[in-house]
Amino acid sequence: MLLSEVYDIKIHNLLGKEIKNFQVMNASQEININMADLATGVYLIELVNSKKEKNTIRVVKQ
Repeated sequence: MLLSEVYDIKIHNLLGKEIKNFQVMNASQEININMADLATGVYLIELVNSKKEKNTIRVVKQ
């Protein structure tokens, strides 16, 4: 049985401004984030699961 987990996802620019904020219900290990509408630059993507475990990923959009 697969258990679904809710992820809160926030995208920030390097100045700390929140650019996007949304939730994803996911039963797998892969989450796809569409960043097509964001300008070129460096972003921090923060993922927080329902257990409040947090991961932050730095992404460079070219």
